[in-house]
Amino acid sequence: MNGLKDAFMEGLLESCLGVLLDAYMNGLMDACMNGLLNSFLNGLFHVFMNGLLTVDGVLDALMDGPFHAFIDGQLDR
Repeated sequence: MNGLKDAFMEGLLESCLGVLLDAYMNGLMDACMNGLLNSFLNGLFHVFMNGLLTVDGVLDALMDGPFHAFIDGQLDR
């Protein structure tokens, strides 16, 4: 009877530990994925907001680049 009880208790302990370990690993994975998703979305949001704040700067840079290249090309001729 003791052997049966010990085997039962050992099996119960292993299954409890297995469930806890699985829950812990799933929790870590979920937290990691949520963190990655949040940081990715935050990154996109900040890029978007910074882009909104500096739209004129971006447009100026886009326009100035070809303009200066054109002027430089004319001067090199």
